[in-house]
Amino acid sequence: MKRASRLDLDLNDQMTEVFDEIQKEDGITKAEIVRRAVAYYRILRDQKSNNRKVLLVDQDGSNAKELILI
Repeated sequence: MKRASRLDLDLNDQMTEVFDEIQKEDGITKAEIVRRAVAYYRILRDQKSNNRKVLLVDQDGSNAKELILI
């Protein structure tokens, strides 16, 4: 098993507030926020590389918006 890597991040005040908000609302650590963000990024990157669109759709299907990937 590979040893875990350590990552130090410098966040500006705005990003610190975002992290604090997510941490409080979701009850997860800042490390878990980063892990999830990387996992979501990988999914989106893979979709883009396969020339697929990513849509955000309401649960009832009434409203759909395309997420533009850069």
